[in-house]
Amino acid sequence: LENLADFHMTKRKPSVLKKFPLSPALFKDDIKPYVNKIIENSKIPCTLSGAPWMPFITFEHDSKKLYKKLRNEFYTYLIRNGVFLQPYHHGYIAYRHTEEDLRFVEQTIAEALEHLTKIFLILS
Repeated sequence: LENLADFHMTKRKPSVLKKFPLSPALFKDDIKPYVNKIIENSKIPCTLSGAPWMPFITFEHDSKKLYKKLRNEFYTYLIRNGVFLQPYHHGYIAYRHTEEDLRFVEQTIAEALEHLTKIFLILS
């Protein structure tokens, strides 16, 4: 069970951080500015909260209830591409997640939002 936490943010195989970072501050604000910029550039009505340690992306409620479709499509895309973030609850970043893992998550979030941009145009 020790490596179980590694599976939710790695694409093909579990990775284990062999030694802890010298400072816990290394990850302090790591994904927040990148993911916020990705969200801003996507123009998808969503928000990142809980970062850096417990990221959660929520979609803004709208009268057509498109947010439900966007949320489902977004989290399905992430899961199918090797990233498991909770769709209804904060996810977790641990010391075991490497910089490579975090960059992979950021890239997959960007791809998922790009995918949503196409769907959002169709649904709106």
